[in-house]
Amino acid sequence: MQFYVQSNEFSMIEFVSKSPEDNDFFAESFLKKFPNPSIVLLNGEMGAGKTTLMQSLCRALKAGNMVSSPTFGLVNEYKIPQGVIYHFDLYRLKSVRELVDMGFEEYIDSKQWCFIEWPDLAAQFLPQEWIKVQIAVEGEHRKITVDLVSGWRVG
Repeated sequence: MQFYVQSNEFSMIEFVSKSPEDNDFFAESFLKKFPNPSIVLLNGEMGAGKTTLMQSLCRALKAGNMVSSPTFGLVNEYKIPQGVIYHFDLYRLKSVRELVDMGFEEYIDSKQWCFIEWPDLAAQFLPQEWIKVQIAVEGEHRKITVDLVSGWRVG
């Protein structure tokens, strides 16, 4: 496993995952840097491993539920000792109106963890500070890039 910090200000972090255990290591490291509930955008092509990474993040946060892609329900809720994780998959949505109808703004304003797959439609609802996680397939490996948006301070 490889972990790179691209700048002294931690504006971007890169990680190469070669196994599920590497994903778990990434999740633990990610949560050490960002221990407080945040808005996290999960980007990557279909099959890149967004839901697999989400499973590692939920394990690290001590979620008791079985983690699966919320494609058909749009949002899954996982209980954790510190509150709740909201896991969105917006792939099927066609309009911003659908986000409004599902109460998306209330989730975003909840001060709980919000992980959003296929987040493009949600752009207008995002707060000033959020985290973008990009997953790219590189052969048998996954390159995970974390971009910090706005005034984040890394712990």
